[in-house]
Amino acid sequence: MRVCIIANSPDFEEQSVLARAREAALVIVTDGAIERIPAQLAPHIVCGDMDSHDPKVHGHRFPDTEWVNVACQESNDLEKAIRIAIQRGATEVELLCSFGGRIDQTLITLSVMEAFSDAMPITLFHNGWEVRMCGVSESRAGTHSCDLVPEALVSLIVRGDKAVVSLDNVQWPLTKEVLSPGSRGLSNRALGGVVTLTVEHGCVAVCYRSEDKTS
Repeated sequence: MRVCIIANSPDFEEQSVLARAREAALVIVTDGAIERIPAQLAPHIVCGDMDSHDPKVHGHRFPDTEWVNVACQESNDLEKAIRIAIQRGATEVELLCSFGGRIDQTLITLSVMEAFSDAMPITLFHNGWEVRMCGVSESRAGTHSCDLVPEALVSLIVRGDKAVVSLDNVQWPLTKEVLSPGSRGLSNRALGGVVTLTVEHGCVAVCYRSEDKTS
């Protein structure tokens, strides 16, 4: 089941949010983002510690929405939303508007994605880019494929101490290459067609532009 999570970001992309959310089986919104949600998109769940908005005040906009209060201060609202998605049966999660407008929140978002990368595929959409965290788990291989136009940018960012990766149909292919944290893996180029990343060890974030995908 595909779950779309909409967080609170100052660069709220309404058209992108509407397009992605309409394709999801379940839409979860963090409580800080509820005022940004357009009226034509009724979320299934609003979650968080409710420190931003009171459901008694804002619940009238979405009367059929479930409000889930998670008071724990040990995790942010994005992590709480992902945990709820897992509890509700998510097999894939898409994150929208999840950078929060601050560098610390941006880095935390990537860290949260890494923390759940062995549970299910998690993809972040931001300003025309897609970021997929690919990690190896006992239940599934760390693979991801995307159909890209020629010259589309493809970047790999290693998480942790090292990763063993293969990347095909790009200008600089990799075959069971050991990558360490650093800039190697930045700004590769697609040859056109399906690009496939395989992670045999570790965790890697693969980044590419949504606008550079073939239809």
